[in-house]
Amino acid sequence: MVNPNLRIVAVEEHFTFSDLFCRIDSATLNRNGWPAPGTASFKAINPPALADTGEDRMAAMKAAGICMQVLSVPGPGAEIVSGPDGITIAGEFNDRMARLISAEPGRFEEPVGCSRRAGARRRGVWAQGRIDQRHH
Repeated sequence: MVNPNLRIVAVEEHFTFSDLFCRIDSATLNRNGWPAPGTASFKAINPPALADTGEDRMAAMKAAGICMQVLSVPGPGAEIVSGPDGITIAGEFNDRMARLISAEPGRFEEPVGCSRRAGARRRGVWAQGRIDQRHH
């Protein structure tokens, strides 16, 4: 039984937008040591449940007594895509993450130091809110 007086915050809770990851070409994935989307190896590290930010995730949070999740991006992601394509993927991911967090205030949060303001890009580089997964 979860103590109702405790506020449990889960950190490093992975989630993904599969359609954005699928925009990374196989050669780039392979060059960076990642399996191709659709393969068993890729599905093992990016299971479909990571894309769920709706009812199933909320039910799992409630069952575990979790009040809030600090969302984190598993790889691969925009950090392995060079040039404008990488910036575009990072921008779309961050804008969608901002909308997700805004839609569930108090339930989801971003890692410390990130900016959830859509359009925080300056001169093609993310100001604070960029996706940077090299620590994973």
